[in-house]
Amino acid sequence: MNRAVFIIFLMVTILSITASPAFSENYHFFNLDNRPLPQYEFIYRELVKYFQDSVPEKITVVNTTGKASRFDYGKERVLISEYHLKSDPVGIVAHESCHLSMENYTKGASVKEEFRFLDEGFAEIFQSIINNKFEEYKNEALAVAAVQNRKSNLSLARVQRWSEYFGSPETKTNFHAYPVGASFVFFAIDTYGMERFFALLKDIGGTNKLDESFQNVFQKGIPVMEKDWLDYLSTTERE
Repeated sequence: MNRAVFIIFLMVTILSITASPAFSENYHFFNLDNRPLPQYEFIYRELVKYFQDSVPEKITVVNTTGKASRFDYGKERVLISEYHLKSDPVGIVAHESCHLSMENYTKGASVKEEFRFLDEGFAEIFQSIINNKFEEYKNEALAVAAVQNRKSNLSLARVQRWSEYFGSPETKTNFHAYPVGASFVFFAIDTYGMERFFALLKDIGGTNKLDESFQNVFQKGIPVMEKDWLDYLSTTERE
């Protein structure tokens, strides 16, 4: 075998190995050309810690124009805007991939209007974990929510009307909504622990009713949970 033929043979062999299922199994994030994106693989490992087998085996990352990023559950892909690609690509891929995982975990309930505050709240927290800014974000989110609480702008009824409370990313938005959603998740985790918070998410996937799931997991209904959340914000001092 001459040198030229050997080089061609070697290249074909390498390509066949990297294209094989065994090789691809090591990756979970891909671009539209089906090329792996190894820079995001650590996100997958972190997602599995929380959502276990509800994390999609393959997530396609699509670059889009504009400022708003989003997730596309039907196609198991995340659409990352030009704005976020420049400002925080890893964090936003983590945030949107968290939505995909939670939708699987809750059997689709998390994308429903009344549960979006939990979905966005935990996605914000997960993004801060990936960016190594958990404590910084927690202080920020609780400070924002505490201000809204002092203004009497908080209630579970309000955050359950998410499209009205947050608005549209393309038009008018209330960006206090994200830290407010996160503040409820922080309250639930600080009060009951991560395991019971995820038990709540799992239960919501069965009941599709917030009050019923509160009763099932915490033995408290919406009025008491709301009071406890607002008390948590009032009694936790923030900078």
